[in-house]
Amino acid sequence: MKTGKKMIALALAAVLTVSAAGCVTEDPFDMNSAGGKTTSNAADKPGKQDNARTGYDGTTPIYKDTFEISILLPGTQQAAAPQNAAETSGAESGAESGEAGAEGTETEPVMPGWIRKIEEKANVKLDLEFTDTAFYADETAKRLAAGTDLPDVMKMPSMDADMEYIRSGLILDLTDYYNNSAVHLYDQLEKYPALGTELVTPEGRIFYLPEIADLEYGTQGLLVNRQFRLRLLSAASAPVAQNNSGASGNALGGNSTAGTATAQVSEAELAEITTVSLFKTVLSEFRDGDANGNGSTTDEVPFFLLPEDVAGMGTLFGLDLVTGWTVGSDGKVVFEYKTDAYREYISFMHGLYTDGLLYQDFAAADDKTADELLKAGRIGAIWQSFAEAAADSRKADSSWNAAQPELIYQPLAPLDNEKGYKSANLAQEPISGLYAITRDCAEPEKVFWFCDYLYSDEAGTILKEASPRRSAAASIVAESPAHAAQVKEFAAASYVPVRTLWVLPEEQNTVHTYGEDLDSYCRRAMIDFITGKLTIDDGTWEAYLYSLKGLGEDQIAALRQTQADRR
Repeated sequence: MKTGKKMIALALAAVLTVSAAGCVTEDPFDMNSAGGKTTSNAADKPGKQDNARTGYDGTTPIYKDTFEISILLPGTQQAAAPQNAAETSGAESGAESGEAGAEGTETEPVMPGWIRKIEEKANVKLDLEFTDTAFYADETAKRLAAGTDLPDVMKMPSMDADMEYIRSGLILDLTDYYNNSAVHLYDQLEKYPALGTELVTPEGRIFYLPEIADLEYGTQGLLVNRQFRLRLLSAASAPVAQNNSGASGNALGGNSTAGTATAQVSEAELAEITTVSLFKTVLSEFRDGDANGNGSTTDEVPFFLLPEDVAGMGTLFGLDLVTGWTVGSDGKVVFEYKTDAYREYISFMHGLYTDGLLYQDFAAADDKTADELLKAGRIGAIWQSFAEAAADSRKADSSWNAAQPELIYQPLAPLDNEKGYKSANLAQEPISGLYAITRDCAEPEKVFWFCDYLYSDEAGTILKEASPRRSAAASIVAESPAHAAQVKEFAAASYVPVRTLWVLPEEQNTVHTYGEDLDSYCRRAMIDFITGKLTIDDGTWEAYLYSLKGLGEDQIAALRQTQADRR
């Protein structure tokens, strides 16, 4: 593969996210503890073998002689250019990404330092090729369809749930390599059993290398504006002051009228938010008390939630609405969207909406909306990744910096649910992408060694310290080191949704006929229940359950049961 004109600055950013996110030195948390989700048994995982037989023991250098590996990744020249420019000078920087220079000759791309370090450690030479991220899935699918000019390693265009690429013979069965060569990958399977559940096919084979989600720092949950709470507590303790119009009012600080007296309160006076009902009480205080201190009680948004995050927040009521299916202690699958807990959850959310506690335009909100409201100092609480706590704090107050002892947006531990449901925060799904070694690879086991090394602590440290693409873990540690441990601690109380990746050929018709329509209807109805377009009375609820059956709930449930039984 020729890559003389390919930009190398992003390089292994996509591949190496597996090590940045997945490699940790601390003891792993038990993924079964929060959600009761079935994960793979130890027997489903490869056994750790004596790697001396292969000549690879997980340490570097991996190869005695420099070994070349070709890799296809999503990336763009524009995204990579700043990193490239930072490491070039003079004539080198002028020959951007190896394109023809002034004399019309090609210049080899300048290799970023962190990639050179990986190469030097492993004694490998990487032949890297990029396809624009925006078109990667389509272009790579076409290339796989043609079945020619495949690299040694590539990121797959999809999660291959129907096993189309596995059945095509274009990618290699890695089971024997997992059994005989895996060192760091084996450790990942030990730490995160859900990886085995998602990777192992019904026949007990493994074809892919996982891009592991940031399970420790990628937790989503509730973040509450500590600054709002302090203002309201101060206002409750402050003497009454005269405003400019002669009327009385409490002095709140922040944007309130200058010169008014404000009571000083300590952080210790803030009551800990530990239950769902206390959280709702705090939202009511934000709504009624001019929490942002600008003299108005009408512009606060007590709680902001994106429509795509409504499913994830179901963990407050012990629900997995991300996948929609759980496996009970009796081994029977449960469709979460028809349970009593789900009805309780949407009733709770509808109450927030009708009481003016939930952002009234949340059904149409997006990330841009969130940014605008954060920068305007209007959001009291938000459901978001805890890794965004530092960034949200800085958006809310430009004077805030990571050296300060407290975040403005404080992550909450899982709330006790007075209804009796087991509450949790939400972790990401274990696998966020798949990589494959292709049939065109001449020495696949040796390539597997390098891939295994990328899951090591050593490779992960190189990426986290030098990569132009910081993971959520690196972001929270860099932005607010004092709070990284707290965020990581909350991850231990998070529910991990685990997908069933593989659908056998004989199951495809059921999935195609019912799966997408059922999922779309449930997500749409959830928003309608919350906003009141659908009522939650007995008659409407029965009609809703009837609609689920008409959309193939029974058929999908039977399929899910079959998939659960063969794990």
